[in-house]
Amino acid sequence: MISECLSGRFGRNCTKIYHCYARCNHIHGLFPGVCEAGYTGYNCQEECEAGRFGRNCRGTCHCIDDENCDRITGKCSDGCSAGYTGDFCQQKCLSGRFGRNCTKSCHCSETCNHINGLCPGVCDAGYTGYNCQEECEVGRFGRNCRGTCHCIDDESCDRITGKCSDGCSAGYTGDFCQQKCLSGRFGRNCTKSCHCSETCNHINGLCPGVCDAGYTGYNCQEECEVGRFGSNCRRTCHCIDDENCDRITGKCSDGCSAGYTGDFCQQKCLSGRFGPECTKFCHCSETCNHIHGLCPGVCEAGYTGYNCQKECEAGRFGSNC
Repeated sequence: MISECLSGRFGRNCTKIYHCYARCNHIHGLFPGVCEAGYTGYNCQEECEAGRFGRNCRGTCHCIDDENCDRITGKCSDGCSAGYTGDFCQQKCLSGRFGRNCTKSCHCSETCNHINGLCPGVCDAGYTGYNCQEECEVGRFGRNCRGTCHCIDDESCDRITGKCSDGCSAGYTGDFCQQKCLSGRFGRNCTKSCHCSETCNHINGLCPGVCDAGYTGYNCQEECEVGRFGSNCRRTCHCIDDENCDRITGKCSDGCSAGYTGDFCQQKCLSGRFGPECTKFCHCSETCNHIHGLCPGVCEAGYTGYNCQKECEAGRFGSNC
């Protein structure tokens, strides 16, 4: 009598064990379904290759150092590879986590790669680098560390917000020290005023052109010294009794010194005149000095003396009498 193979056996003399998920054909072992965990192939006789497990070997192992997992359960003997967790290393890291045992935090504007932490967008504020794991270096802040700190004494700012704990460096203001001083201002807390013909440097006040009237120096912060006025203090005051003039306009409050006239005492006496208010007449063969009336040559006929202001005494005449 010929009998069918017992359940679980097939083939000649029923010597082969089938690995079907349900009962397979007792002759050739075929089953129109899936193979048991750990097997695959035409009649479920092939064991899973390295790196595969489960029914029909459809599962992928995620073991550390690419070690092979149990071909039936997927269990990893030494732990999971980066990006996976769970008893059988089949759970991807939750959003925002990555790496070995999912212990690392992503610092991305979008969800990072669960294996290596790579970000599809930019890094969170305070981070930079290949996978946004590097904190900003001193002096940098913000997303991808693109922002520059502007803190007093070159102190570091908050790497996320840019906030300076002790205030802003010269040339910057605002809650986060990111606003340059407004035009015309410079220095610490933007408290200093520029004195330039053009906009000055917001940090040190340096002028690209000349200083405003009344100022001079490295950054046009020095007021004109006594006796000087105008742009870069290049002009000289001509006030009576050597009084100081207005450092901006050159105006003399009590009048002009000898040899000068005009609203701002900058006009020399006309040729042939000299002295206070240019009221005196020269008596020279050539133009006299506009201040004291001295003649470079001889006196006119009929005059003599230090500045040719004395008329010839009785009995004398001609040039220099």
